Amino acid sequence: MATYYCDLDEDYTDQDGSDNAANSYSGVGGLQAAIRGTGNATALTQTADPNQDILYLKGTGDLSRLVWMDIDQQVSGGGLNWALGDEVRNDNDGGGAAGDDWTGTICELDYGTNNDQILVELDSGYDYGDVNDADGIENTTQANEGNIDDSACKGLEIDTNEGSIHTGVPIFTIGVNASWTNDGTKAELDGNSYAANCVVTDDKDGFVFENIAVHAATGSGFAWTNTASINRWVFKNCDSYSNLESGWGPASGSTKNLLYPIFVGCRSYSNTQDGWTSKILYGHLAFC
Repeated sequence: MATYYCDLDEDYTDQDGSDNAANSYSGVGGLQAAIRGTGNATALTQTADPNQDILYLKGTGDLSRLVWMDIDQQVSGGGLNWALGDEVRNDNDGGGAAGDDWTGTICELDYGTNNDQILVELDSGYDYGDVNDADGIENTTQANEGNIDDSACKGLEIDTNEGSIHTGVPIFTIGVNASWTNDGTKAELDGNSYAANCVVTDDKDGFVFENIAVHAATGSGFAWTNTASINRWVFKNCDSYSNLESGWGPASGSTKNLLYPIFVGCRSYSNTQDGWTSKILYGHLAFC
């Protein structure tokens, strides 16, 4: 069994997630690294039964601190030569002083066809509302800077590997208590009124989410993109609430479906639109 750990209450550092102490993934940046396998992380993947990958989460992750930025030049391997863990802050192209709006850490780079996009975990106390693209970005570790062509707060993106409920090899993401024990305590992903969705998957099947609460997205709590319909997700003891669209629903602009999901002991409430959207087909709900 490949078992990994992520402490959402801590700030991002580049770890391998192999234990629940010094090597645990940390922050929302570490959680995204666990999904994609960036830096020292190993991407969650489907392995042979009974050796499914399990990621244990504890604490609360503020998704408004996880900001995607499109930079005006290559960020590594040429151009700016930035690296994971570099400290960055707002530049002063739009006025004011460098670092007066936000500071943060690069937790992903080298994605996008032009090698010009990064993911930044903002330091505690800052959120996406503090980011002004016109200011640009300064890398204080490398002592250079770039322009920000665009930025977004997308939430947690599941877009790398997938499991398979049908063949008995899903990928598990399980919330645990402060002592890393599965007693029903929920780990939380807070959109903080900035994340487009709390969790959004792009054509990836076969995940099991247990003891996870998502809330306050500008879109849906759990969402899927327009790439393709997704199959056979399982949700156990999960909550999705206070989102501006649905508790479970397609991302904005998506016409695709969630097929054959299973919900056990889940709650969806105080969402502006639906709890469970009509784009969920052939699903089974028990004790919800």
